[in-house]
Amino acid sequence: MKGVPNMNYNELKDFAHHAQAMISSGAVEDRLRHYLSSKLPSIFPDSPWWIQAHMEGTEAHVRFSAGHRNREGFVDAIVGKTAIEYEKNLTQQVIFDEGYHQVKEYCAALHNIDIPAEEILGVLSDTVRWYGYSVTIVGDVEDGHLYGPDNIELTQTASVDLSRETDEEFRRFEVFVSQFLDRKQSRLLNASTLVTDFGMDSSFYSQNFSVFRDTIIRAMSEKPDYAALIQQVWQNFIAYLGVSDYGRFSVETYINEFYLVTVAKVICVNVMAGEPVISDTNEIKKILNGEYFTRQNVFNLVDYDYFGWLNNSPYVEQIVGSVVELQHRLVAYDFSRMGETDIFGHLLAQLANKEHRLMLGQEFTPHWVAQDIVEYNMDLLAGNSPRIVDMCCGSGVFLIESIKAVRRQYDIVPERYSTEKDDIVFSCIMGFDIDPLAVMLAKVNWVMAMRDLFSVHHGDITVPIYHADSLFVATPITHQMPDDDNDAYILHFAHHEVSLPAFLLSPEHRKVFDAFMAKVYRLAMARASEVETPIEPAAVNRLIDAVETDSEITLSDEKRQSLLPSAQQLVEELERLQREGRNGIWYFIICNSYRPGLTGQQFNCIVSNPPWMAMSKLADNP
Repeated sequence: MKGVPNMNYNELKDFAHHAQAMISSGAVEDRLRHYLSSKLPSIFPDSPWWIQAHMEGTEAHVRFSAGHRNREGFVDAIVGKTAIEYEKNLTQQVIFDEGYHQVKEYCAALHNIDIPAEEILGVLSDTVRWYGYSVTIVGDVEDGHLYGPDNIELTQTASVDLSRETDEEFRRFEVFVSQFLDRKQSRLLNASTLVTDFGMDSSFYSQNFSVFRDTIIRAMSEKPDYAALIQQVWQNFIAYLGVSDYGRFSVETYINEFYLVTVAKVICVNVMAGEPVISDTNEIKKILNGEYFTRQNVFNLVDYDYFGWLNNSPYVEQIVGSVVELQHRLVAYDFSRMGETDIFGHLLAQLANKEHRLMLGQEFTPHWVAQDIVEYNMDLLAGNSPRIVDMCCGSGVFLIESIKAVRRQYDIVPERYSTEKDDIVFSCIMGFDIDPLAVMLAKVNWVMAMRDLFSVHHGDITVPIYHADSLFVATPITHQMPDDDNDAYILHFAHHEVSLPAFLLSPEHRKVFDAFMAKVYRLAMARASEVETPIEPAAVNRLIDAVETDSEITLSDEKRQSLLPSAQQLVEELERLQREGRNGIWYFIICNSYRPGLTGQQFNCIVSNPPWMAMSKLADNP
């Protein structure tokens, strides 16, 4: 039957017979509920999302009003936006009435977390008899009070009695499940549900891990030089922490991060759309390589990073099938509203715990801790436009709490938007992290916090979160930083070096740096597509002219002369790497890794939970 789950009728019949026998013999509610949970996987062999949600939503904590007082309780089960109350025998009117009242309490609790009444459903069952209800809100609540059962009016819309053990009743149950449990866009988007459905212990991960593993193994086998390059820059960026276990390149870590980065990209598409998106193969490829986002005027969201080469042919074709399945699983989620600050924190912490990577600071920070710290600092900033930085942002909980606080303080909503508010909110935070996965997750969290402003924002949207080591001031290609503006940064590119004048990476020359990198990269790629010839000095001069034009900054003769040889060296090096098939990641590394040097003295507040164990490796730090 179209639109309903695949159900094993024989298993359902067997369950109904035994469950009714248990009810007749006086079994308590807990035994009935646990028996149902144990049988659901065999009744619905396709393992739909709601079965896991049903088990994990057991005894969920809820809040509602009762007797003019706010109180807390535990609902038997919550599946998405459906509240379920189980009783031991609904043929007894007293038990039915008690259960009916509790359904009203739990539906009120769902409305108290801002779920609209028209999206809430209630279910009352003894596991054999099932009653389904729609919800209407009646009456108002006083300030500071929650909705309670007196504010809920239930209308029965469906019922099933499996004790009859007829094919017609079994078909009705199949439809009932589709209507009340297996609903599209009803699963709440939060850290807990994402870990359950897509984390390291999820069925989706176990079923698709081999796809990501085989893709990476194939790529490393077919492109050993580029694979060696990825391993080199990865190690250079992490190994200097001084603990060899964390410095060696781990293929398993690389696979897990590639998997989670892919999940994050697909979720981000739905977040931006406000609803689940189903894509064809061509659009999936554009999502993975970032073109999808740049076409929507969102930049610095998906880069050609450590995983960029895997998102191009012939390797991206291997993971398209997994992404198709991922998109279809996400249809269950409600992307129209965001209930939590950091939806990825648990995923990142789970991976860190799995691989014992707390050295990198990948420990989950509860949102209430971040919220308290941000609010404390916002009070100290009273009267000053906030410029907040998190130097080791992880999945972005401090950044998102900062955005929320700024938006509250300045009343920044689409309905009352202005140019002044736009300037404040789009420049109020910046984040850095050493882990490319954490950066991707933080970027998606930033999009969640800002997406409703995209339609009223004028100009490009640049996500202000970067892959860089702001604590240790090191990069994958520079091992020692210059002491002053007269010195130079030495960039190490696979047996070659390029010197960049230090002034280029100063805050006052940020626009020059951005324009310089864009022009150099474009010229290098253009030259690499043609027959190899020496670069003419006139071409380098024209490049610097274009940099001055784009940045709207005129360089002194001294600075211009110091930049000319650097431009030529960098063009030649990137061109050489492109011809050898080893370019890819360099533009990403340079543009991200040096970003901290371009942002000095631009902030008036730091909010962060630093990696204290890693910081202990600093000299003279106990």
